[in-house]
Amino acid sequence: MAPRNSPDLAMLYDREKLKGNANRATLAVARKLVAYLVAVDRRQKEFLTVERENRTARNSVVKI
Repeated sequence: MAPRNSPDLAMLYDREKLKGNANRATLAVARKLVAYLVAVDRRQKEFLTVERENRTARNSVVKI
């Protein structure tokens, strides 16, 4: 399901599928998801996609 919801993971899946088979591509996506989880755990902050992070940054600008 992750490649359906994330264009980055879909590209990774497609690239790996060209190199091998669907199992290899699925494992590549799973490894990427684990890397995301480890990064979130180390930072001790909520995981934000790039879109949500940009939107949050724009909303937090203080206007004087």
